Formats: sequence, structure tokens, C-alpha cells
Amino acid sequence: MLQFGLRLGDDPRALVTTTPRPIPVLREILRESDTVVTKGSTFDNAGNLAPKFLRKIRTRYEGTRLGRQELHAEMLDDLPGALWTRENLDAFRLRAVDDKGDARPLPSMRRIVVAVDPSGTGGDGEGGDSVGIVVVGKGADGRGYVIADRTSDQGPAGWAKAAVDAYHEFKADRIVAERNFGGAMVEHTIRTADPTVSYKSVTASRGKVVRAEPIAALYEQGKVSHIGAFSELEDEMCDFGPDGYIGDGSPDRVDALVWALTELSFGGETIFDVPFDRIAVAPFAIPSHWKRAYAVDRRDGSIAVLWGAIDPTDGVMHFYAEHVMPTSTMTLQAAGINARGDWIPGMFAAEAPGRSKRDGKALMKEMNDGKMRVRNVPFAEEVSETVDQVNLGRVRVFSNLTNFEREYRGYQRDEAGNLSETGMLMNCFRVWIKSGRTVASIKEGNENTSVKTTAAPAGIY
Repeated sequence: MLQFGLRLGDDPRALVTTTPRPIPVLREILRESDTVVTKGSTFDNAGNLAPKFLRKIRTRYEGTRLGRQELHAEMLDDLPGALWTRENLDAFRLRAVDDKGDARPLPSMRRIVVAVDPSGTGGDGEGGDSVGIVVVGKGADGRGYVIADRTSDQGPAGWAKAAVDAYHEFKADRIVAERNFGGAMVEHTIRTADPTVSYKSVTASRGKVVRAEPIAALYEQGKVSHIGAFSELEDEMCDFGPDGYIGDGSPDRVDALVWALTELSFGGETIFDVPFDRIAVAPFAIPSHWKRAYAVDRRDGSIAVLWGAIDPTDGVMHFYAEHVMPTSTMTLQAAGINARGDWIPGMFAAEAPGRSKRDGKALMKEMNDGKMRVRNVPFAEEVSETVDQVNLGRVRVFSNLTNFEREYRGYQRDEAGNLSETGMLMNCFRVWIKSGRTVASIKEGNENTSVKTTAAPAGIY
């Protein structure tokens, strides 16, 4: 804004005096070829300062990082306690071009995502925050690669086009966008630019620093490389300290980077590539002529149940109800389950991993004694069968199954290849997929009815 005051005269100049804090605007001024820098330490002015003051600040700050900045006018590149340092970024950086200046091919990638951090001001180009748009991939080697920074200060149509263009240019698997600003409007804006993109919205339930810390740890461990230099993104990263961001405006680029690397699930492998939004449908009344069944999992006294039904016209499985209850008596658990239809048959994998045959049989007996119609079925040893059914478009889930959605989104293998231990509904899901078509039945006496549903058509994803 200061430049608008330098419009007149033959050689307009400005004098800026400041403590050399490592903020982007000051770095930008220092990079200008016609900037003249004059430095002076506090002790150059010692003759005009009280001797007692000089003794105190020398005792307290001499030899410290803050003293170098405040007393000796040094521009320190790295913020004390910064989550990222330039030294670390440079240590693992890859060149984007070869010696001839030609673009080097990207490493082989497992997944690529385009992350969008919408601003509260919509990226309107009038001094508001930009809309962060960062492209990140997870390589076949398991490492992260920052591929491009397409951050935009345009209006909604402009930044949505930038995100979609990046999605197609890099053949990304998904666009991920924070929904705290704008809610469904963010998705609507992106889908207006291209309704075919794979889209996932994410919500910031924790502060920026808390979200950024595990991502910064990946950099410290050498698990992320920047392909080329991204000066504006890296300035934001190095201005991110334990107390937050010290730069001007909002760290839109860093926010997008964090969302991208979080989505790529480093430290684990996400099981389902199809986003939950693609299999979710609005709840509707299950027609009486559809076969139904439920799958149940019990561990440490807790119980999880998932109800499903099969559309006889296309064979698509619809999961329409869930029941999750912490430790309680079998009587209460059975009552809650039977309330949804005591005629509906149940499935339980008595010999699932982590459960002995003896314990499984005891649990089976306890459930049947509680008037639950539960049949012992095999456990789906491989999750691939369930993944295949999702990928082939043969699964729909009611959008109000919030516990299922949470487990579905977080279902992954750790670095040792072990599946999430907290996925009781996912265990039910796998059991249902494996045995549900065999076990499911219709209530005796029901007649066929025609009920219009809101389910999306089946199709391979």
C-alpha cells in the first residue's frame, strides 16, 4: 500500500525503519534490486542511552537469537521454534528441471490430491486472503512430494477453475477442500467448474498449529520433498511457529499443504479410495420386499451392528441403520437390536481375528439366549472383497450413519500392515458383504411394493 504514495516526482523514494523480523513483506523489500540497506545495532546509539539499560539488555539478550535480531539488526531466516526450517526444506528438495532446463518427470505416484483452503474473503483480489491451492502426491516409495502451488487471489469462478485445471493437469485422484468457510458453497463452486471431479470436504475441528505439527514431523523425518522451489509457500511455512503464524494475512498455502498431506494418510494406507460422499444416499423407507439382514461385532462388552438390505432390481446393497453401544448388559443390547425388527436375521463371525473359538461360541450363545436371531458366519479374512464391491458401485450407505462414515473415512492400515483396531462397524461391513446375500431374508407375509428411492445408479468408480 505504501507504493501508492510514491506516484509523483522523478525519483520517489521511501524510508523504512524497522526491527528486521523475518516477515514476508520485509523479505520482499530486501529482495528489490534498488533497495539500499543500512544497519545499526543498539550499541551504535550507546551514547544516548542509559548505562543501566545497556547493562540489563546486554546481560539478558547478548548471545541469544532474539538479541541478534533486536540488538544487532540481523535478519534471521528461521523463526525460533518454527515448525519448518529452510535448511530442512533444502535438504530434501528435488530439482524440477534438468541441466538443459527441461522439466524432469515426476516420481511414480500412488495418489495425487489437490487441496483447497478457501478464504473468508473469497480470494477477491482486493486485499483479501488468497485461496490456497496446493498439489501433493504420495509416491510409490511412500514419500510425499509437493508438486505445485496454484494459489489464487481471483474470485470464486477463478480459483475454482485453477483447482480443477490442476486436478486435470496432474491427473489427481481427488480435490480436498475445507468447508469451514462457505460450507456446501465451496463444493458447488468447484462442481460448477467441473461436475465430474472427485471431491471431498474436510472440517477443521482443531487449531492450525495442532493440525500442522504432525505434518511438520514428516518433514523432519525426511518423508516429504518439494519438487522445485515454492518461495511464497515456503515463506509461510517458515513463519509458522509454536504460537501460530507471524506473517501477514492468513497462511492459506500452508493450510492447503497440511490438508493435502493429511488426506494422503502418511504413516498408513487408506483402505477405501472411493470417498464416502460417492456412496452416500439420502435415507428412505426400505421397501418391504427387499431382503434384509444385520451383522454384529462384539468386543470387550461393546457392540456394533450394521443393517443392510438388497435392492432386487440391481442387487445393490443398501446399509440403512447402525447401532453402537458401549459396555452394557446383553438384555439392553438385544432389546435395541430387536426393536428394528426381531424377524431380521443376524450374522456374527465367531472366529474373527483377535477372538478365540471358545470366546466366539460363548458370545454366540449369549446373543441367542437374548432372543437375537444370529447365525455364525465366516469372517472376511481379506478386506479386498469389500473394497471391490464399493469400487464396483454395489454399495450405498444412508448419509445419516455418522459412526459408519467416521470409520469408513478413517479405515486404514498402519505401517506394519495392520488394520484399524477401532473399526467395529467396518468389521460388520466386511461380514455383511461376505455373507449378507446368503443370510438376508424377507419378513413372512410381506407383499411386493413399489417405492421410489433416492439412491444413485450403480456404476464402477
